[in-house]
This record gives sequence, structure tokens and C-alpha cells, in this order.
Amino acid sequence: MNKTLNRKALAATTVLALGSATLVAPQGTGFAPEAKAQLICASPSAPLGGASAQGTLTSAGQWKQNVVASTDRAEVFPGDTFIYRVQLGSTYSWTSFGRLAVNLPEGMSVVKTTNPYSDYCGFSDLTNSAYPEYQGDKTGVWSVASNTALVGNKEFRQVDFHIKVAEDATVPSTHSLGLGLQVGPTIGAKQSAENPNFGPTIRVNPRQASLELSGDRVISTSGEATIEARLNPAQAQGRVFFSIAGRDEEVPVDVVNGKAVWRTPSPDGQNFTVKARYVSTNGFGETDVQSLPVEVTATQTTVTLDHPARVEAESPAILSARLAPPNARGSITFTWTTHNGSKTQSRTVRPDELGNAAIEVEFPTQGVEKLSAQFIPDPDSPVAASPVRYSEINVGQVGGAQSKQSHVTLTAPTSGIPDSPLELQAQVTPSDARGQVEFYIGDTQLGTAPVINGQASQTWTPTATGNMAVKAKFVPESAHLPSESQATYVTITPERSVIQSLKVDSQATLFKPVRVTAVVQQADAEGVVRFYMGRNPSSDPQPSEDKADKTIIDVPVVDTVASTTSAVFAQTGESVPVYAVFIPKEGSKYARSEAKVAHSKVTVPQAKAPKSGAVSFDNISVSLESEDRVYRAGDQIQVRVHLENHESIMNGFTYVNEVGLYAPKGFEFISVGGTDVSGTVKAQESLVDKNNTRYTGFRLTKSNVPSNAFPDSGYRDFTVTYRVTDAAVTGTPSKFEVAVNLYGGGDASKEGEVTWVGKTIQAISNVAGSFAGDIWGKLIKSAGTGIGGFIKGRKRTNLGPRTAESMPVTVAGTSGTGNPNPPIDKIEEEPGSSDMPEWQQFLIAVVSSFAAIGLIAAALFSFIRNPDFIKQFNLPPLPKLPF
Repeated sequence: MNKTLNRKALAATTVLALGSATLVAPQGTGFAPEAKAQLICASPSAPLGGASAQGTLTSAGQWKQNVVASTDRAEVFPGDTFIYRVQLGSTYSWTSFGRLAVNLPEGMSVVKTTNPYSDYCGFSDLTNSAYPEYQGDKTGVWSVASNTALVGNKEFRQVDFHIKVAEDATVPSTHSLGLGLQVGPTIGAKQSAENPNFGPTIRVNPRQASLELSGDRVISTSGEATIEARLNPAQAQGRVFFSIAGRDEEVPVDVVNGKAVWRTPSPDGQNFTVKARYVSTNGFGETDVQSLPVEVTATQTTVTLDHPARVEAESPAILSARLAPPNARGSITFTWTTHNGSKTQSRTVRPDELGNAAIEVEFPTQGVEKLSAQFIPDPDSPVAASPVRYSEINVGQVGGAQSKQSHVTLTAPTSGIPDSPLELQAQVTPSDARGQVEFYIGDTQLGTAPVINGQASQTWTPTATGNMAVKAKFVPESAHLPSESQATYVTITPERSVIQSLKVDSQATLFKPVRVTAVVQQADAEGVVRFYMGRNPSSDPQPSEDKADKTIIDVPVVDTVASTTSAVFAQTGESVPVYAVFIPKEGSKYARSEAKVAHSKVTVPQAKAPKSGAVSFDNISVSLESEDRVYRAGDQIQVRVHLENHESIMNGFTYVNEVGLYAPKGFEFISVGGTDVSGTVKAQESLVDKNNTRYTGFRLTKSNVPSNAFPDSGYRDFTVTYRVTDAAVTGTPSKFEVAVNLYGGGDASKEGEVTWVGKTIQAISNVAGSFAGDIWGKLIKSAGTGIGGFIKGRKRTNLGPRTAESMPVTVAGTSGTGNPNPPIDKIEEEPGSSDMPEWQQFLIAVVSSFAAIGLIAAALFSFIRNPDFIKQFNLPPLPKLPF
């Protein structure tokens, strides 16, 4: 198909409306116009089938461009990649597109771009940065450059952004994807046409997960229930929050390999229900609360002890015991004395299905012997040991005295907190029983108290937490047998700590450190206060392992106060919440506090103003700017380089051979972008510095920079991206320093000297007078305009120090040491055209001047010879010349 046929195919078209612009689409030709075919971009691809929006992008100068934006789906999930297609239609005949920007919310990033229709009609050069004219929030801006800047009326440009949704993206959430376009006339300055809420609405929904509970359904009062929460699918990550029904405190447990395991005793020795809910950290939705009942079985066991009241010496006697409940798993231990109580023996047997156990014993001598029986549960049995049952037997004596049975009961609080005293009360019967009551916590004796009027008491101040088994044992001093009480369980839980006050700066700047202070009510509380800067503590997010994320930060409590100036906000808003939670150290008597909240207004940081004349050569200046914030290891910093030519129109052009930056210590070069830069310069080819590893040089796509006295001229812009490493130095400001190699332009070869132009004008003035000198000087400048850069200029590099004013940035949280700004060796200027002898410069200037005068005279003579000119002013005809 030749070009003629191609154009005929384009003539047979249908019309596709894109906003108010008309986009022309061929009818089934399948033709994709390319630059080599010399065709316009007239046939956009169809919008995608997900969400879509159409409208205009408008700049402050009323530049309007019609846009259709669409996605391949309206709903996405964390971890997904979706396509965002942007189609721009020109409404003007002579329009120039620069960079197209998409403004993404937190949790989204562009992984690549493709051109669905044609590279010629598309975009490239993806960067995570905005173009210089961009006015909105630049936090999440990605941009691409138009492959063909000049756009005619009814032409289009389009690109597909492939956008990745982070695994930890906020769900559910709804976002409109903003757009911005660098646009302007074919010749002239570009403006930014923006709409931060333009794009189609896309919803990020959580992926579904289910939670299933399993584990111990029966435990003893002194035992623990092991509960397993299993997630489906197993890829779900995050935490399971366990709790006991009727209690507020939740215990977060990390999900490992799709499950979380929690062990807990009964809170009060009674049946209880475990509840669990799941909170994702990789984009799954929260599950419904699941429940699992746990039965605390008949944990109290008892035994009876039966035997004959009297037995003959050396005759067998049957000791029998009955267990309640009879199905409790364990053994019964019988103990008896012989030789009138001087020796003790024991035997352990397992009871039968009815709970009965018996042994046969012999007593070799006469006397009164002591007997006892106790049930000891198996290690995995959900019951407790029984109290010891005591008795006596008369061996070989008729009517020998025997002790009476006693009974002791214990009353205690059901719960308490560490370091707070609790009162234990024991009651002994019968009323004539005299003696002491021993109080026990588990198997550890707490103390002894006398029985007075059948009562004994003991004060107990617990120091640890948990379910404590408390029991009392009566030790008789009268003719009574000993006795033990049933175990009573006291639940000792930590006292909940309280954040008494929380203060945060009322106004803060995005990513800039802010002061937060919390005061804990308990004077002896030890631990940390965890500050959540705009983060929700309900899902218990953790500080980052490398401590780089300062939106969640732990601050030690010192004398009840936790304060820091290192916390930062990662979101903006009129009232961004700050939460503070006290987290006690392990073994503390205090429990984690509830979250206390305060609010702060958080705004976008203002960019540093360009430093005018940061490097200055005559009337050439180079300035730097970057986001005014604190940088940490892993962060990226974008340095905008802006060069301006302030020469007058008469002083010709300036050629920028090389621009470069000296980065501070610990800053690693990543990339350079912008329409005005062609790439980096190899060290061995550098015109500025071939040796310093801190230096990176760049070449411009258009090295000829005319004076800014010309409309829409006189500047170059590009952006350099660096990564902050841990080798960067905290504290002392790190400085970026700029270097430039120029050629041409300027009225002075070296600062402070009188130029050769000035010397020539002065010499002529001395001979022919000041009027002649002034006229001659203007002629020299006029004649030199075309080649002024070559005649008057010189090849120039900057002298050390490299900058008159460098751009400092602040680094925090890194471990680098030493000087962040190592000194730069001075590099002498290389000779240029201004080093030619002054008589040669003067001769060239004179010849150029006369040539210019001759050209001006010839043009004037040709003009006045024009017949129309003679006729207009009624002049006599000029004589005919011999040439």
C-alpha cells in the first residue's frame, strides 16, 4: 500500500468523539500510523471495559485538552495489576504535549507503560516524578513523555499505565486517578493542565478469607486450652486477635503458615468461650468473629477413706477409697504409719470404673496409726488433685483414744491485680478444734495463722499474674485429725495502664518530623509508648524491622513520659489522628493500655525555592531544588536542576557542554530524566571531573541555550534521582553541589577584567571621541551577534569551590559517619577562544564590523532603488550604475 492509498484509506473514516475533540478512526483498515508513514495519529484504540471517565484537563492559562480515561476493571484486589488507559485529544491546530502525569494514591505504583496503538502516537520514559510545572501534590505522581510532541487538531495521543496495587493497600477503598499534562503552543512555554480527581473510580476490595477454630474443648481449672485458628487460603497473612467472651482485652497472635496458635487458662476456673477475629496485612478482608466453647470439667475431686476402727497387730486390714467424680483419670495414693507413728509407708493404685480403690496392709505393732488417701490426676487429665483425707486406726488396743474428724473451708476473692493485697479466710469445724491453718499458693506455703473461734485469716499480695490455686490445711493441736480445703482459684490479671495525656503539634508537614508526647498515669510503669501516626492501632501494626518507617514508632517511658521528635505523618488531612498505646515490658504488673487519640493538621511540604545563581558564570545561573523533608535510608530524593541564560539579545548564545552534580556521602545515583537531558556522561569523557566518584555529569539534548530575552527561551530543566543509603551521615546537612561546563556568551572572559570589547571601545574613544567610540562599540556588538559566542566567548568550567551556594538536605536515622560533604579538588579552567591574543580578537572584530557595515549599506541601497519606494516618495530616478 503506497502513501496515496494510505491517505485515501484515511479519508474513508468514521468519527469517534473524545470529549469535545473529534478523533478520526479508519474503517477496518487495521492500519497503525507511524512517523515513517508521515501520517497523523487519527485512530485511537477503544476504551477499556472497566470503569471510565471523560472530560477536560485545563491549565491556569485556559489550555484545554479532552481526555478519555478507562481501566480494564472497576474492582481490584491487593497484589493485582490493572491497566489505566489515557487517551488525549487535541483541540488546537498547533499544540505541543510534554509529559503526561498520573497521580496515584498510596499503595499503588506504575510498573510499566505500553502504547496500545502506536509508539509514534504514544508515550515513553516512565519516571516516578512530576514535571516542573506540575502544581498539585507530587507525592504519588508518575509521568511519561510524549514520543511526538507536536499534536495537530483532531489528533490523539494515548498510553496504558500498568498499575500495581500493593499487598498491604488499604481495603476497602475507592480512588479517582488524577491526571496532569504538560501542554502549550508549538513555540512557547508549556503550562500544566491538571485535574487531581479526573480519572474513573476504581475500588480496592479485600480478598476473602475464612477462619476456623479448633483445639482443647475440655481443660482443668489449672490447665491451659490450646486454640488453633486456621486461615483459608493459607496465603493470608496478618494477625488473629483472640479474646475471652465477656472480657475486653484481645491478644494478637501472628499468622504463621496459615495459622495462629494461642494458649490460655480459664480466667476464673469456670467454663469460657474463646473468640477470634482475623486482620490481614496482605489485602485479605477481616473475617467474622469465630467462637469455640471450652469446658472446665469437674476440676474439684474428693476421696473418702474407709477402714476398720480396730485391727489386731500383724493382721491384714483393708483400706478403701472412693473417688468422685469416678471417671477422673489418675491414681489414689494411700499413706499409713507403723510402729506407733514412727514409720510411714505408701502405695498408689488406679481406681476402677466406679472410682473405687483398695489395698491390704498389716500393722506389726500395737498403737494408734495415721492413715490418709489422696487422688493425684494424670498429667493430661482435666481435673485437680483432691484434698488429702486423713484418718486413724487402733491397732491391738481396746477402746484406745482416737482423734475426731475436722473440716476446713477457704474463702478467697475470685480475682485480683499484682501488688494489691487480698484477704484469705479459713473456717475450721468442729468448733472445739484448735490449731493452726497453713495457707498455700499451689504447693508453696504462704503463711500460717492460728484458729481463733473457728476462724483463721491470711493477707496475700500477689506479684505474678495467672490462675492461682489457693488452699488451706488445718494442723490440729487438739484431738482432731488434719484436714485440707478444696482448692480455690484466684485469677490475677495485670492492672490496665492508662495514657493520661497525649500531645502532638497542631500543624505538621507530610514526612517532616513532628513532636509527640504521652504521659502514663502509673508512676512505676516500665515499657514503651507506641505512637501510630495516622495509622489505626486496632489491627496492631508493628514498627518496621529496620526502624525506617516512622509512622509507627516505639518510645521508652522515662518517669512516666514518652516523647519523640522523630515521628512523621505519611498522609495529609485537616485532622489526622495520632494514637498512643502503652506497651508494658515483659513480666510487668501492668496490662497494655487502651489507645488515646489526638489530632493534627498535616499539609503537603512546600518545595524549596530555586537558589538563584547557585552557580553563576557571568549571566548564566544554575539552581537546584528538592522536596523539603527529612530523608532516611531507602528513601529517594529528586533534585531538580534549572539552568537559565540571562544574557542580553546582543550577546549571542551559550553552549552548555555538561552539567553535573556532586552528591553527598551515602547518596546513590539512580537515574536522570527530563526532556532536556540526553543521559549521563562517562567518567573518562567528562569535561568537568574525571576522578571524583561523587560526581555524575549529564549532556543536554539541546546544548545551545539562547538568552531568556527571547520569548519562551533561556532555560533548561531536568531531574536527577538518588537513593539514600545507610552510609549517609545523620546530623550535619548533606549538600548537593552543581558544576557546569559552558562555551560562548558573556561580556567578560574572566570576572573582574575589562573585556576586549571594552578595551576596543576605549581605544577608539581616545582617538576619535566618545561618540565615535560608542557607535563603533555598538557596531562591534551587532557584527558579533551571529558569531559572538565564538569570538567573544571562551570554553569555561567553574572554579573551586564548585558552587557559590549548595543545596542542603537533612538525613536522619542512618549510621554513616564522617564528613557528609568531602571536599572537591579544584580543577583549573581549560583554555578557550578568549585566550587568543587581543590584536587577533581586535582584527577579527574590525573585519566583522566592516563586513556588517557593508551588508547594511548594500541592503539600504537595494531598498532605496526599489521603484515602489521612489514612486511613494516622488523621488527622481537614480542614475544607472556600471554594475
